[in-house]
Amino acid sequence: MRRFPQYRNKKVLIFGLGLNDGGLGMVDFFVEQGAIVTVTDGKTEEQLKETVTKINKSGKQVTFHLGEHLESDFLNNDIIIRNPAITPDNHYIQLAIKARKTIEMEMSLFFKLAPCKIVGISGTKGKSTTTTLTYLMLKEKFGDKVILAGNIGKSAIRELPNLTTDNIVVLEISSFQLDVLRAAKLSPHAALLTNIYEDHLNWHKNLEE
Repeated sequence: MRRFPQYRNKKVLIFGLGLNDGGLGMVDFFVEQGAIVTVTDGKTEEQLKETVTKINKSGKQVTFHLGEHLESDFLNNDIIIRNPAITPDNHYIQLAIKARKTIEMEMSLFFKLAPCKIVGISGTKGKSTTTTLTYLMLKEKFGDKVILAGNIGKSAIRELPNLTTDNIVVLEISSFQLDVLRAAKLSPHAALLTNIYEDHLNWHKNLEE
């Protein structure tokens, strides 16, 4: 299992825990690497009960600031992990940028650290079906070397410690995640786009974006 000593004793803020595996996966990853982890989410502990309970039952040492955000969290932590649903122009993200903090998303971190080939699949409709079929076809040829992860319900970051150069990871990537990959000039080794329709325009400024 690979370790990532560059994160030991780093102060990491998970901005947006959510109820899916992405936020929980990031908490688990950074705690396992020896980082000092804080979680902040606008939702209350009751609203996030399922995820918070999993963290507490695991015995991991995590600080929670739920139901509100504290500006000090974005100024005092070394690394900010942004939930994909949070837009780049968010007040707290802009605060962290001005403070010259490192801002990542699960997907950007995965692309930077993964040692293997990545197949990325995105689009407005049909992502999950296409991702699953691609995974099954590759698995037929390459067996257990092929990993399925991403926006399909399985945190990509959970796979990271066990990956080698022999693996192929098939990722479903949302438009939100694509935005941060574009900004960081990161790209999969092979990509497939299903289609593009008007959707999520409450997050994207327009269809062209």
